[in-house]
Amino acid sequence: MATSPLERSIVEAIEAQGPWTFARYMEAALYHPEHGYYTAGPRRAGEEWTTSPTLHAIYGQTLAEGLAPLLAQLERPHLVEVGAGSGELSLDIAEHLAGHHGALFDRLELSLVDRSTGNLDRARVRFQEAGMAEVASFRQAPPEVPEAVVLSNELLDAMPVHLLERGASGFQERFVATHEGALAWELGPPSHPDLVELAHELDPDGAPGTRVEVPLAALSWYQALCERLDRGAVVTVDYGGPASALREALPYGTVHGYHRGQLTKRVLEMPGSLDLTYLVPFDAVARRGTQAG
Repeated sequence: MATSPLERSIVEAIEAQGPWTFARYMEAALYHPEHGYYTAGPRRAGEEWTTSPTLHAIYGQTLAEGLAPLLAQLERPHLVEVGAGSGELSLDIAEHLAGHHGALFDRLELSLVDRSTGNLDRARVRFQEAGMAEVASFRQAPPEVPEAVVLSNELLDAMPVHLLERGASGFQERFVATHEGALAWELGPPSHPDLVELAHELDPDGAPGTRVEVPLAALSWYQALCERLDRGAVVTVDYGGPASALREALPYGTVHGYHRGQLTKRVLEMPGSLDLTYLVPFDAVARRGTQAG
């Protein structure tokens, strides 16, 4: 039986409307405005889990050295961090640029983007306490700019994915359904016409029973972002690898969750309390950037 308000809400919606794609489920579990893992409740980075920006400033300082020559090529240097969380990484980068690339920093425009208003509030306070309140702007959506360096750190792996499973006659999609009032898996025809083509791109010769995550949202977002930029760069840091290597190592899929720092494969449990993620197929992402010029 459902054990949380979000789980009850999802169960009721599925029983009334029919099964959800896993992408829709992942979107709700991570980004529901009241109960989502990233958008509701207390600060989690550095508390339930740690990542490079929460461990030490040297990560941001190192990135700053790599970003500086990219920013210097722009007439109006603009750094946009998408999925900025509470602002740790952007602040470390800004402080390093201020101390080591002063002329560039004096011209720098910095935008922090995050879907969580709570994260943006915490980032604003962080910059105020560091004496950099005038340096950054805080947004829920990326600005429409033709020239920028766009940075994301562990963002693509938090974008919702569709789950496909190869059968004897082709791919089927794994849906989230219900069984006796609890969330359960169900196979059915793919929900979107592009999914099968993308699944073949990511897993062209898998055996029946193998599973593949199709990051439709991440690939579409990345290509659209690259197409909008006239000049600049997109710098993406994440967990992943070439699609073929991921399939060889993990033929039954890479989707997993974390609860208070502990890994779990039971990804339909505790929606809103579980961080859901997957391993990003970097070669597929890079192809979209190449196609966008």
